[in-house]
Amino acid sequence: MSMTGLHTVRRRCFVMVLAASLAVSTATVAFAAPSESPTPTAWSVTPSPVADSGDFLNAVACPSAKHCVAVGNTSRFALTLAWNGNEWSDTANPYVSTKASLAGVSCVSDTHCVAVGSAFDGQHAQPLIETWNGKTWSAARGPRSSSQDSFNAVSCVSTTRCVAVGRSYPDGGTLTGSLAEVWNGKRWSVMPRGTLPFGWTVNLTGVSCASASRCVAVGSAIPANSIASQSLIESWNGRRWSVAQSIDGGASVVSSSLAAVSCASATSCFAVGSTFNQGNGSDTLVKGWEGARWSIRPSPNAPDKNLPNNTLSGVSCVSPTGCVAVGTASRESTIGNPGANRTLIEGWDGSRWLVSPSPNPGTFDDNQLAAVSCTSSHCAAVGFGNLVPPLTLSGVVAPRPVTVAWTAAENTRLRHIAVYLHAAPSAALKKAVYGTAYLIGLGSHARTPVTLPPIGSAASYTTVWNPSEFPVTDSVRAKYGVGSVGATRVSFYLLSYLLALGGH
Repeated sequence: MSMTGLHTVRRRCFVMVLAASLAVSTATVAFAAPSESPTPTAWSVTPSPVADSGDFLNAVACPSAKHCVAVGNTSRFALTLAWNGNEWSDTANPYVSTKASLAGVSCVSDTHCVAVGSAFDGQHAQPLIETWNGKTWSAARGPRSSSQDSFNAVSCVSTTRCVAVGRSYPDGGTLTGSLAEVWNGKRWSVMPRGTLPFGWTVNLTGVSCASASRCVAVGSAIPANSIASQSLIESWNGRRWSVAQSIDGGASVVSSSLAAVSCASATSCFAVGSTFNQGNGSDTLVKGWEGARWSIRPSPNAPDKNLPNNTLSGVSCVSPTGCVAVGTASRESTIGNPGANRTLIEGWDGSRWLVSPSPNPGTFDDNQLAAVSCTSSHCAAVGFGNLVPPLTLSGVVAPRPVTVAWTAAENTRLRHIAVYLHAAPSAALKKAVYGTAYLIGLGSHARTPVTLPPIGSAASYTTVWNPSEFPVTDSVRAKYGVGSVGATRVSFYLLSYLLALGGH
């Protein structure tokens, strides 16, 4: 067989060999270690251009590492800020002469964002919708009502598809109902509501859409004749909202609520909030969705036992194995013991939630985080700070080194692979080999080693995955249960096979 024919056969076998190699590896390779989590390892305070004690940022959206939009309110009007990768700047907002507040924001690009909240028209609180074109904000009109309506969150999958959720309080009524509206590219319209029993008080506080026909909304619901809330999850299938059944904890849980949700895909979502326990403060609450059902995922409280009240208010997932949640750990003021509010940040590494150290500027112990938004390399968290209102934090995801020890025989083949990647006779095969190396462990071809120990000697090989590679590599590794070291070795064996260098 000619070399051209041999290359063709290898290309045809590419997918089959990839799947077989990964399947074999799952029996012997562990999941990624927590230290490999594609989440920020260090956070820093980023100065904001406004410093009024009444300023609070409620939401943030980062379509890229160099661009974020944060929204909230001052004591008088809506507040909007923009991040350029280095600093925040105040952006002009049309609602500067009326009582208005922005509670949610979603961006599909650097030049298209939608923010929602409420504005008082003199008689009623009306849903507030604004759009950002990269330079200015403009008001958008939605359906008006005689109720006291407000939006809490919004999620956009394109410039022509957004869903906003909140609550509606009818004039003269005693019950608060859920509110959901959808944007079809031309106008906003009210969506049919979920099917909770009559008499329940409902408030939707978070929403995340993986596609136009797959959205998840979360919040709280209080049954009739009760004062204790229950966490609420509703899902949208493109036609209607349905209520998901979920359990909030043991008998000690008095009430619970969910504040935010983030879906990395239609089969991977996390919702966060808190449970209130009888006489023991509150604990963080995290629920996860893997395509079949919602279940509670163990989540830690702040390590400081003097802060018994813990809640998570925002979450952002860039992949099924990379999520960040933010909130507040606090204690109430008592005689001889002043109250305190401190930032709380947790990261999901694909197997568990872990608390990350977070800054608390000032000496008044009054810092709170309301929301977070992440890209593969950067996260922005926002809220309120006593010393630096509003509070904005920046977290940078560091590159991830992966080191594998090779035997003398393996190193001989590794040298041949390294040389071949830089001098492949077939462009098509070279592209396939690059793709294999990139997906399952060797990193991109730009970092493939060419300087190695002599043939026949043992070697220690280190590659570095940049943050932009995390969502791809982590998704593949999570699917097959392959750790980074194992994935690197699997890719080595597979490349040996493809290049006819002796197999494994």
